[in-house]
Amino acid sequence: MLTKNTLENMLRENNVVVTFVKKDGSKRVLNCTLNPNSLPKTNTIKVDEGKKHDHLIKAYSVPEQQWRSFIVANVISADVAAIQ
Repeated sequence: MLTKNTLENMLRENNVVVTFVKKDGSKRVLNCTLNPNSLPKTNTIKVDEGKKHDHLIKAYSVPEQQWRSFIVANVISADVAAIQ
């Protein structure tokens, strides 16, 4: 099982294809990143000052150009995305 720290480190350096199970039980494949060089200039990473969500990762979906989140324990796989 991948840890939150491992996933966040991968996301900070690369676009990562994360496969996980959603809350409704369906499987989702998400091409996402936390790499500042891949984020639009208007979408900076914000630190949550309120409730902590240690079980979640918030990442930027590259194809959808929107922020998404997933539960770390539900991750099936995470692979560095191929450059297109």
